[in-house]
Amino acid sequence: MAIAATNGHHHIVDVLLHAGAHVETRDGQKNTPLILAAAAGHVSTVAALLAGRASMEAKGQHGLTAHGHASANAHSKVATQLDNWAAKKAKADKAQTANMGKAGGK
Repeated sequence: MAIAATNGHHHIVDVLLHAGAHVETRDGQKNTPLILAAAAGHVSTVAALLAGRASMEAKGQHGLTAHGHASANAHSKVATQLDNWAAKKAKADKAQTANMGKAGGK
């Protein structure tokens, strides 16, 4: 998974995820596949990993998240992609929490 993520092989990442590969597997420097793809600026691979439920909060080498690595390597498209995904997830989580509150009040 790490090699596919680093090299931007999103189709291979998809196959591995569908075959049951763990999305949070770490390399020798404690980086997740999402961190590796973000650090290399691979937008499609980042999208595949996010769809596979990769954690955006995981920290790898130097204590940086995928967003931190994307920003440090001047991959603004990936940093924006991660920002947008986080905002979308926060909105969905908020809606789910609101729906749970409504269901609990009946």
